[in-house]
Amino acid sequence: MDAKKNTSLEARGPKRAARYDLAIIGAGPGGYTAALYAAQKGLKTCLIEQEQIGGVCLNTGCIPTKTYYKSAYFLEQIKQSDKVGVNIPNFSVDLKKINEHRQNIIKKLSDGVKLLLEKRGVDVILGKAVFDSPGILKVDRQLIEAADIIIASGSKDIELSSMPFSDDIASSKTVWDFHEIPKQLLIVGGGVIGCEMANIFSEFGSKVTIVEAQDLLLPAIDMDISKKLAVILKRKGVNVLTSQKVESVEDNTVVISNAKRIFFDKAIVCVGREPVFRDLFLENIGVVIDRKKINVDKFLRTNIKNIYAIGDCNGKSMLAHVASFEAIVAVDNILGKKREMDYSSVPNCIFTSPEIATCGISEKEMTNDMQISKVMYSSLGKAHTANKTDGFIKIIFEKRSLIVFGVSIMGENATELITHASFLISQKKTIEDILQTIYAHPTFSEIFSEAAHAAIGFPINSI
Repeated sequence: MDAKKNTSLEARGPKRAARYDLAIIGAGPGGYTAALYAAQKGLKTCLIEQEQIGGVCLNTGCIPTKTYYKSAYFLEQIKQSDKVGVNIPNFSVDLKKINEHRQNIIKKLSDGVKLLLEKRGVDVILGKAVFDSPGILKVDRQLIEAADIIIASGSKDIELSSMPFSDDIASSKTVWDFHEIPKQLLIVGGGVIGCEMANIFSEFGSKVTIVEAQDLLLPAIDMDISKKLAVILKRKGVNVLTSQKVESVEDNTVVISNAKRIFFDKAIVCVGREPVFRDLFLENIGVVIDRKKINVDKFLRTNIKNIYAIGDCNGKSMLAHVASFEAIVAVDNILGKKREMDYSSVPNCIFTSPEIATCGISEKEMTNDMQISKVMYSSLGKAHTANKTDGFIKIIFEKRSLIVFGVSIMGENATELITHASFLISQKKTIEDILQTIYAHPTFSEIFSEAAHAAIGFPINSI
């Protein structure tokens, strides 16, 4: 429903409730996927969104970040092109054109989602939803009655009290408002977003400093990868400061734990995200909330039998592809399939250079009956032809059964390769299954074959 219609409704007061089989709150990857799938399955569906179709991922998160990443990647290749016999003496970075490219991609994808919703007969209602009862939502002054409701309200950047967002202190949502490349860029938080931004802006020409409170970048990732990334970022000129916190900020200078003062033109604060759902008034209808997330069971249902929560708001895994998968699972359960959500094979991708991707358990989660096979990218012919030998794969498997339980990759195309690992883990495949698979040559995917051979003590192309 457009804004004009909403205005007229407000002027007339509440309208008789529009009735649906399914109402979905939030039009991010989880919400719009649920809407499209439910409509295909024959459910009369509405999708409610108070900001932008596509949510954070499409508009200010995944898609714009990867657009910037690709520009940074091209820059990196240009800087190294003389190694492969291509001399490019003059090049420059045009942030205005990069942003135009970003905006064009967002519009194309957003328009595509809107068209799909229209073609599938999903009613898109623009406005802020609140619960009136477990089966009735109020959107402005319109009432929506639904047999089932999916909450897909997303998350927002955590703001530091010591460093509130401003014109010069951006969140991951407002970093796209930079009109020029900062000369001195401070990044607070060395997690996924912080490391991606450090990689991008260091390639763009910023002098980047990362301040991370823990003793490693990417503290949740494989330790070897964390250490290697710090080395690579330092090689790019990034000043990496771990075990440090921002104590205070005055004008454009921060003071960190060791009393060091750091000046910045611009700063990006990316210390995590928190679920958004408080404005829905869930407590009024008895939905159980565990601290800062909506409680759900293995079927993604809340304690109220007709209300489900998917994506960032349930706190399980703040990844767009998880939200999309949860959307399908939730709709299947609404249709009576009794389908459980399994998080054991979720791929996690980090778009630095080289790329990082993980799936399943990490080395620190291993049990005594497991072991690791680690192989370097330098064992691959493709890595040498692409001038991308910096990287490795780790496969964690059970010694007796040879079942694969975890994979970590750092290297070129890691974010594409990890889906193969997700398949192996989800299907409980073994090292023997990998050995029985023919991998094309020369490709980066051969790293799986080489690691499998190494796992049984017979590496082919590595020592």
